[in-house]
Amino acid sequence: WSQASRTTTIRDAFSNTANYFTTNQIGQLLSYITSEPSRLELAKLAYARVIDPTNYRDLYELFSSQSLRSELDFYLRNTTVNTSGNNPATNNTNYGGRVPMADYTFNQLLQTTSNQYTQAAKVAVLRDALSNTYNYFTTAQLRQLITSVTAETDRLALAKMAYARTADVANFSSLYDLFYSQASRTELDNYVRYGTNTTTTGGNYSNRVAISDADFSRMDLKVRFHFRQSSTIEEIKKAFTGNNYFTAEQIRQWLTLVSAEADRLALAKLAYLRINDPNTFTTLYDLFPTQSSRTELDRYMAANRY
Repeated sequence: WSQASRTTTIRDAFSNTANYFTTNQIGQLLSYITSEPSRLELAKLAYARVIDPTNYRDLYELFSSQSLRSELDFYLRNTTVNTSGNNPATNNTNYGGRVPMADYTFNQLLQTTSNQYTQAAKVAVLRDALSNTYNYFTTAQLRQLITSVTAETDRLALAKMAYARTADVANFSSLYDLFYSQASRTELDNYVRYGTNTTTTGGNYSNRVAISDADFSRMDLKVRFHFRQSSTIEEIKKAFTGNNYFTAEQIRQWLTLVSAEADRLALAKLAYLRINDPNTFTTLYDLFPTQSSRTELDRYMAANRY
């Protein structure tokens, strides 16, 4: 077959609204086309027919030209996958029947957020909303919430939390333009691709019951009893290597007692294995001022995700 014939055949297949493909299948078809501009045209066309859109960026390796990869990335970030049709990938029922928050309830949340005077208070309100395993949001709703926060590091932490609470997860990449820094967009994209499972819900962690307030208070007294940092760290380490589970807020209380970021990082890694809901772990990222520590935590989560 000539390249023109192959291109026409593949274009017809991608234009047929009855057809859906995995990212891997699309990659195999595109590899038959030698012209990269033609591959790019077909890759854009195929995006509406893919059943696993969160994996679509795996196709970047088919383009040796950075400009073509950038063009495809721009297209994906600015193209909304149709979630109202019969696409088995984008139908919300494939994500556990995620029903977005009703407009009235969402508007109340938005008003509560805007009523906060400080950025820290706004972040706290949003963190609570995104930690609630009963809440789901459309990407349009998430955009309104996240834009109320000015610091990009806080936006990034909230966006990571939001990914597990997104109803139309196939459209999540449309939020990447909320980040001015390419490093932030890359970090979020890596988190989406490698750092979490979109089918995970809070119910999967129902066996992880956090330690009671009374028991935690007793352990907290032991931790705070020590005067030397090394002894405090050892006490926290002993708690995180035991059989108890902890909430993100309990973990936060102990990590803030440790002054050296390297020690916080080591303890945070231990804590990830003992947190009652791993979806809330990224709320602790604001405890790490350096990007390298947050990146290292991301990689640790990706290697040890549940």
